[in-house]
Amino acid sequence: MINHNEENYWSTRKLYIMVLICLFIGISNFSSIPNNALNQGTFGYSVFLTIFYVFMGIPLLYMESVVGQFTTRDCIDVWKIRPCFSYLGYILIVWQVINLICNHTITSFLLHYLLTSFENPIPFYTCGSWSSKFCNSLANNYTVNEDCIKYQNLFPYCDNLYKTFPEYQYWRKYLVRASGNAGFTIAWKVCLASGLICFIMYISCFKRFKSLKWFVSIFTFYPMVTIMVLLMGSMRQKGLVIKYEEALDLNFVNFKHFRLSNLIHQVVFNLNIGSGVLFTLSSSTSFRSPCFSDIVIAVAFCTVFSVACIYTIAMMSCPYAFEYGVTPITVIKTPMSLSFEKIPRLLYEYEDKTFYLIIVFSCSSVLGMCTNVIYFFNLIEITLRRCPKVRNYPGLTAFCAVMFLFIITIPLLSYNGMNIFAHSFRRYISLFPTFLAIIECLVFLVWYGINKFAEDVHFMVGFIVFIFIMIILFGICRKKTVEYLTLDPSWGPNNELLKRSRAMFSAQAMTKEYIYRQYSLHANIMMRQNNANKRICSIDYV
Repeated sequence: MINHNEENYWSTRKLYIMVLICLFIGISNFSSIPNNALNQGTFGYSVFLTIFYVFMGIPLLYMESVVGQFTTRDCIDVWKIRPCFSYLGYILIVWQVINLICNHTITSFLLHYLLTSFENPIPFYTCGSWSSKFCNSLANNYTVNEDCIKYQNLFPYCDNLYKTFPEYQYWRKYLVRASGNAGFTIAWKVCLASGLICFIMYISCFKRFKSLKWFVSIFTFYPMVTIMVLLMGSMRQKGLVIKYEEALDLNFVNFKHFRLSNLIHQVVFNLNIGSGVLFTLSSSTSFRSPCFSDIVIAVAFCTVFSVACIYTIAMMSCPYAFEYGVTPITVIKTPMSLSFEKIPRLLYEYEDKTFYLIIVFSCSSVLGMCTNVIYFFNLIEITLRRCPKVRNYPGLTAFCAVMFLFIITIPLLSYNGMNIFAHSFRRYISLFPTFLAIIECLVFLVWYGINKFAEDVHFMVGFIVFIFIMIILFGICRKKTVEYLTLDPSWGPNNELLKRSRAMFSAQAMTKEYIYRQYSLHANIMMRQNNANKRICSIDYV
């Protein structure tokens, strides 16, 4: 069991809010969310994303924060509310480790791109020894340029023209070696980036809360600053005035492809709802901490950042679309990786592209490291709480964990590793938090009871807060659910004669049932009276 006599509290409320912001913003803010938004209608998607952040994200995160803060239990102990869920916490730990490994793998490549952006010439803008003979045909071959640009992909070979881009070939043929039999060939520069990330994770967690304070103070607001710089820089590029309406989808042409289920899954995954991390973080806060306002501030920051990322990526596609005479949605739908292939391709048309490359990949690297550090800190805290022997050696524990993470991720910095984690994880394993969010609502609101949950919140914070809105929403949802699940009383035969006959039969059956019950009741009364008379007679005889 955890020893609650030695609780660790956040030194200031500001530190806890910054940790929450680092948890809620991640690589998906700059990759999957903008990609889905541009494919499903930029403006409409951003509006619905904001709505679901506010009306779904805040209540669920508030529930997790309240449970962790009220019970002072981490993500393992909190699920011991019922025996059938007692092992769910350990499954969450396994999922957190897998998510950490996946995020670390992707962040290593992002940091590699950041480091190579300082080189001259930039490797992914050139055709090196790894490239094919058709590399950069669009720029070097006049016939290809005329056929595919002037005549708008009139010829069949233009459909695969993206495979000749230097950015595509650098990523597929050099870094991950997608062709050939070199499935586990690792670029040493990517391993160097992985080691640098592990070093940053170590110095951020080796003194637990004290060292984490310095990390979040430096890296929390850096992504927002870089996005604002990139957004303002994109507004200065050529072609923006002509293409911005198509990029933002102000006429809702692409919004017909909007998928609500995809948006819900994206919000749950991006805010780490159901991951169990917030249980552990909130369990270290003081009992009277204003958890609701902390969650609102962090989610509001994340919402603004996500919307800014969407509009920034949309505007980044305008100069490229203007240069080659295509629509921005055509650029986005090209079957290329957004972070490693599309963004370098889009920035090639920028003025001072080296500066903006550094801005983009520094932002993406910091986002990945924020998620890495918070997940790693969460796992270290759970280990130190549950293992008294290592509690006095947090630095050594963090060092061993970092070395294990570095060694185990080396084979994954390859094509097979990216396939296993970047694609399989995002497609299948990332659905697990959505399932856990449903289980949380079922356990803490239905089985535990919404009224009892509201009383606990009232007892903890001293006054009734936003919980009444949750009660109303839950009551409406439950009422609607009961209405949908209740059988229709008029369901039965369609023929009127059969309906009347069935009603008469039911009335007769009810009458017989009533007579039988009355007979049984009188018989029981008579039996009790006879037994009572026998006892009286026996007493008189004695």
